Amino acid sequence: MRELETSDLDVVAGMLADREVMRHWPRPYTRDEAIDWIARQRARYVRHGHGYRLAVDSQDRSRRRPGRRHDHRGEPQTGAGAGLHPATRALGEGYATEAAAAVRDHGFATTTHDRIVALVRPVNLPSQGVARRLGMRPAGLITYSDLAHVIFAVERPVPEAHPARVPPPDALRAAPARRADAGP
Repeated sequence: MRELETSDLDVVAGMLADREVMRHWPRPYTRDEAIDWIARQRARYVRHGHGYRLAVDSQDRSRRRPGRRHDHRGEPQTGAGAGLHPATRALGEGYATEAAAAVRDHGFATTTHDRIVALVRPVNLPSQGVARRLGMRPAGLITYSDLAHVIFAVERPVPEAHPARVPPPDALRAAPARRADAGP
């Protein structure tokens, strides 16, 4: 994923204007609103160090993959958070789960937050499924952008205790005794 650029307008405007992508929001955005939206994300990069990002195909970085990410780091009522809005051609293809897992893992790897959250509209059952596949569980309700959202949360994994290294069974067998005068 990378920061949005003004040259991404056609991709972003297409996503934000898509009725299927925006079905859980009050309405799709116009092209002019998409211009403003990109400008707000770019300002968030400067002001907060994060904002929505554009997902890029991992096999061909020149090819834009439909999706974007936003990080709600530091909101006291929710903790660190992330969200993804896939474009229509990505719906049902598994990209949302893959991208959301990468965002979750990145959040734990780059912050000290002990909890990552996803804000999901109550009617958005596919996104609730993605959150559950990531091990997230409902943790409350919040109003975000004047819309009700379920807070899905997952705690930072506790590092697994590694058992002491035990030599393989063959190494535990007693080696034949050597005579002290036998040399090395």
